[in-house]
Amino acid sequence: MQKQTTARSDLLRKSVFFEDLLPKILRGIYRLEPGLTVGDLTLAQLRLCILLQSHSKSMSSVSEELGISISAVTQLADRLEHMGMVERTLHTDDRRSKELSLTEHGRDIMKERKDLRIQRVYDTLRKMPERDIDIVMQALRILLSTCDNIQNDVTVAEFLALS
Repeated sequence: MQKQTTARSDLLRKSVFFEDLLPKILRGIYRLEPGLTVGDLTLAQLRLCILLQSHSKSMSSVSEELGISISAVTQLADRLEHMGMVERTLHTDDRRSKELSLTEHGRDIMKERKDLRIQRVYDTLRKMPERDIDIVMQALRILLSTCDNIQNDVTVAEFLALS
C-alpha cells in the first residue's frame, strides 16, 4: 500500500510540474509579435477565426461549438466583419440561415499567425539533437492518444488527499 501511495504522490508531483510547464511552452510558441494584426483580436474573436479556418459555418453551429449565444456570435461577427476578417453569406440550402467564413484578408492573417508559430517551433527544434526531437515527438503522440482515452480514475477527494 505504501508503495502505491508513493507512486501516486510521485505521479501527482509530475502532474503539477507538467501543468506548470505546458502553458510556458505554449506561451513561447503562441506569443504575438507587436504589429501583427491578429494581436488586435480578442480571445473570443480569435477563437471564432480559428473555428472558421477549415470551412464556413452557420451562425448556430458557431454558437454551439463555442458555447455562446447566437447574439454573442452576431456581435463577434459584426466586429470581425468591420475589420474585414469575416463575411456573412446566405446558406446555400437554407436562405433564412447565414454562414460565416473568413475573408481572404482573414485567411491571410490566420496563415501569418500559423506560419509564425511554425517558425518558432522550427527555431526551437533546430537547437535540439535529432534524437531528442524524436523523443519529444513520440512523447507528444503518446500524450495525445492517451488524452483521447482519458477516464477520471481518481475522484476529486482522492486527488486532494494526495496533495
